[in-house]
Amino acid sequence: MRRRSLHYLVAHRLLPEQLFAAPNEVLNALQEAGAGYVRSVWNQALRETDAIAEAAPNEGIACQLQQIGAGLTLAVITFPIPAKLTEPFFTAIAFPAAQGRGSHQDLVRYFMLELTSAGDEPLATTLCEWTEKRRHINYGHGPSEPTIAGFFEAISTVLRNADGFWSSAVSGSE
Repeated sequence: MRRRSLHYLVAHRLLPEQLFAAPNEVLNALQEAGAGYVRSVWNQALRETDAIAEAAPNEGIACQLQQIGAGLTLAVITFPIPAKLTEPFFTAIAFPAAQGRGSHQDLVRYFMLELTSAGDEPLATTLCEWTEKRRHINYGHGPSEPTIAGFFEAISTVLRNADGFWSSAVSGSE
């Protein structure tokens, strides 16, 4: 079995599993503890697994909440600088501003901006999403520079083109 990095384990498995199993609890933890919650998941993974090829420190983990219009909140998580393909620069959880305490539990989305170039290749990113049903959606090239602003704009474009709540929530921000 191919071993994955700690980045990969936390961003591709643990955070989305916890989010989709208990969205309100994860969102409340992000609102109350921010990066502290993500560091606790990172440290838990570090302690509980022996399948990690390289143990990386949790330096650089940050979390910020951003409002998009009147109805949408985005929790953007910054990861340590990725070193391997598919490790994230950022992940983001999009949820209704009224999320928490039992409302809109089914309206949660989990996005990632992944490193998709290696070695001497020019820097490249890919915008992806994990769904509640553990489906990985690849939206193609992400921003040429991995910045929160570029990630935010890429997510906004995806949500603007979605149906229902998502497009109206993002459209209200313009």
